[in-house]
Amino acid sequence: MNLSKFDGKKVFVIDTDNKKNEGLVNLYIPAKDNDIDEDCIGLDNGMGFYESDIKSIEEI
Repeated sequence: MNLSKFDGKKVFVIDTDNKKNEGLVNLYIPAKDNDIDEDCIGLDNGMGFYESDIKSIEEI
């Protein structure tokens, strides 16, 4: 999954617990820049997701 392409975009995310979130991606951290060694994103609603926590993501 390429999370960098969603940086600055409004998205709809379903996480691995089937919880739904919608918001603007206002933070993208590539795997090489974090301790978990996974890409991650943050939304303007305060939610954040590691790549492994995302079941699906789409731009809206």
